[in-house]
Amino acid sequence: MSLLAAIVPKPAVALDPAKVRLALVAALAPTKIPKRIHLVDALPRNAMGKLRRDVLCARFAAD
Repeated sequence: MSLLAAIVPKPAVALDPAKVRLALVAALAPTKIPKRIHLVDALPRNAMGKLRRDVLCARFAAD
């Protein structure tokens, strides 16, 4: 399983996934660095407010 990062940027902030990855390389162990970084508008949540990881995995499974 490859690591995936889904990031919700703050309004009016332009993020570049490559630059985010470079920042993570400096801060994390090599095994913790995500292979894929996706910028999303919002994270899917259930009625209780918990993150729906299954929806995220299904959304980005083709990558």
